[in-house]
Amino acid sequence: MVQIEETERDKAKRNISKMRDMLEGKIAKEKLMEEAKETEDEIAARETEKKLMEDITISDNSGNTLVITSGREVLLFLKSQKRPRKLGRFSEKYQQFWTWRSISKNHLHRKSDSWGFNYQCLVELKKLGITKVLLEEVSYNNQYYTSIDNILENGKFLFFKQQGFEKQIFLERGKFYCYPQDK
Repeated sequence: MVQIEETERDKAKRNISKMRDMLEGKIAKEKLMEEAKETEDEIAARETEKKLMEDITISDNSGNTLVITSGREVLLFLKSQKRPRKLGRFSEKYQQFWTWRSISKNHLHRKSDSWGFNYQCLVELKKLGITKVLLEEVSYNNQYYTSIDNILENGKFLFFKQQGFEKQIFLERGKFYCYPQDK
C-alpha cells in the first residue's frame, strides 16, 4: 500500500515537472517571438533610415522633379521655374507631414474650397510610414490636420497643365479637423 502511494506521488511529481517544462517552453517561445518581432521592427526602421540617408528623387513626364531630402524636407522643382518650391517637412517619429498654406497666395482652390497637395509627394511619404498631415493656414493662424489616407481616398484630382504644375489632389477644407485657436 505504501509503495502504491509513492508511485502515484512519483507520477504527480513527473506531471508537475512536465507541466513546468511545458510552461517554461511556452514562455521561452513567447520571448523568442517577441525578440523576433523587435528584430523585424528594427530592420524596418533601419531600412527606412537607409532610404532617408540619400535623397529620394522622382520625376514626372512633364520634367517636374519631387525631392525628399535626407534632411526631412520635401521639395518640388517645376520645369517652368528656376527655384524649388518647399512643400513641407516630415517627422518619422510623429509620422507627420507638416506644411503651410496662405489663402491670400492662391493656395486655396476657391471654387471647391479645398487645399491642394502634390499627389506623388503623399504617395512617397506614405511609403516612408508618414500617416498624418498637419496644415498650418498662415493667413488666419489656423491649424488643420487629417490623414494621408483621407486625402487619397476622398480627394479630387485637378490638373493645371497650362501652368506646368504637377498632378495635384484636393481635399475640401470641411474634411479636415481644425485645432482650436488659442485665445
